Amino acid sequence: MNPYEYTPSEFQLPAGDESVSLTWRSNIGPSASVGTIAAHLADLQTALDVGASWGLVHAEEAASQAFEREAQARGLAALTEISDQWPNIAYLQAYGDWEYFPIGPLTPEPRGGRYLAWPRGIARLASSSYVPELLGDPIRVAHVEYENPIEVVLFGAGLVLMGTVKVLRMIRDWSSQQRIGEAIADAAEATAQQAQSAADLGRWLVDEARAGRQHVPIGELMSRVTPSDLDAIRRLADSDVQLQLPQGMGDQAS
Repeated sequence: MNPYEYTPSEFQLPAGDESVSLTWRSNIGPSASVGTIAAHLADLQTALDVGASWGLVHAEEAASQAFEREAQARGLAALTEISDQWPNIAYLQAYGDWEYFPIGPLTPEPRGGRYLAWPRGIARLASSSYVPELLGDPIRVAHVEYENPIEVVLFGAGLVLMGTVKVLRMIRDWSSQQRIGEAIADAAEATAQQAQSAADLGRWLVDEARAGRQHVPIGELMSRVTPSDLDAIRRLADSDVQLQLPQGMGDQAS
């Protein structure tokens, strides 16, 4: 079973599973202290961790859809190949409720065509073996330089890269739109600012969906961002951020 052969186009990267680089630039001010630089890099690592989490959401969705597409194309042959790997499939078949998917071209039969049935949830179970291959390795640093702006060259592959690019694009967009306010004065204002950041996150993802760039449930992504993650993202967006993205992974709809 080959996840790449059946992965929907919206989850396929231009470079496939090859590593590519992206560059983060952020104006953190001249003659910054070591502590300021370290704090900025710590916030950037938090953003990369969120990107990895979003990459996992994309990998799980891509793997599930790839399995369903393969099962629809190949029918029972696809299920037979995984039966040895997943002995509890028999349990699901005995006790699960069933989902139905069309197999190949629908033919004018009394019930509307030929359908393949499997227990609800089996697509997630069977496709879990696809996830590590589609996910890719964590994002790594190739180069860091500070002469204001600070420049960090990163490299990565797989759907971790897709999730990471999405997070960094969001931070760049927030920075350019100047949505992020001044320093927080007190705890009450901090709470209000965090709520505003969460609302901005939701709106940004909705805009992504309208532009054809959002292919997993918005709630799945928002649930992966903690309040402390939002704080780090907000601090990053306070700077003037520029991104150099891999070819084919810019702002265009996929």
